Amino acid sequence: MTIHIVYPFEAPSGKSAAAPWTIGRELGRAFRRRGHVVEQYDWDEQLVIHPGPGDVLLGHPHPEAGRVFRSSAWGPWQAVFGIGPWNGSTEYTERMDATVRLASHTFLICGERWWYSLPEAWKVKATRLDGFITLDQFPWLRTMESEKGRRRGLYVGCTVPGKGTGYLERLIVASGADISHAGYGLVSGSKELGWVDFTTDAGRFLVAGHDFLVMTGDHDANPTTVLEAMAWGLVPVLTTGCGWTPDDLEAFWLPDGDARHGAKVLMDVQTADLEAMAKANRERVAAFSAERFTAPIIAAVEAVL
Repeated sequence: MTIHIVYPFEAPSGKSAAAPWTIGRELGRAFRRRGHVVEQYDWDEQLVIHPGPGDVLLGHPHPEAGRVFRSSAWGPWQAVFGIGPWNGSTEYTERMDATVRLASHTFLICGERWWYSLPEAWKVKATRLDGFITLDQFPWLRTMESEKGRRRGLYVGCTVPGKGTGYLERLIVASGADISHAGYGLVSGSKELGWVDFTTDAGRFLVAGHDFLVMTGDHDANPTTVLEAMAWGLVPVLTTGCGWTPDDLEAFWLPDGDARHGAKVLMDVQTADLEAMAKANRERVAAFSAERFTAPIIAAVEAVL
């Protein structure tokens, strides 16, 4: 009996500590530690897995046809389990719907915000998961408090729809905030850093020069970048469209899409006690561990073996 896991797991250089690769890697490790035989595949491979007796398929469906999970899921498996991010959007709902209906159970990586809008047909066949980080790979980088009024923000991510970078651009104009952007694409008004490898000394030096993380997603499932920044010592400044809630972390909350009132929030960031918030978040982030993430998945798979 083999557990076949379809999820990114072999990270490019500099991304070994980041999602989604940590998810695939930690799932494989967790099942192997329990004595299971595991085969792993990247989610964009083009092949068909032919299951043996008692085999289980656990995986993330790629949006394109012909990729390994979708091509293999109809086979004679002992059970099929889906797993992947979900952000409440029509696009992601359509993408995951076939998997939820076919699978024995599906694990959706999303914040509570999106869970409340779960389609009725999914409710008996899905479990919500928070993201996680491997905390030891994200050292505390906050070395000193910037002068009030001169605090700097960092946006880490791309500019695809759902990330809300148009709103971020309006916020920068309305507030005059000093915001840097690390990632692909361009955010008008920001200091563009390009893609940054945060596992290097140079990348971590860049982080240490900032005071807060700003995320303006309108459909952003449950970004682990928020956990990473909390571990480093940056205080999150978020929209509710990022999936996280005030119960999860110490943060400043931006009014979704409202740049004028959002600018007032960024003014509050300039005078707040960020050090106390950052230290509280470092303690909170420890709870978002790989063990917490993998435990319900292991329990569901082992229940059908």
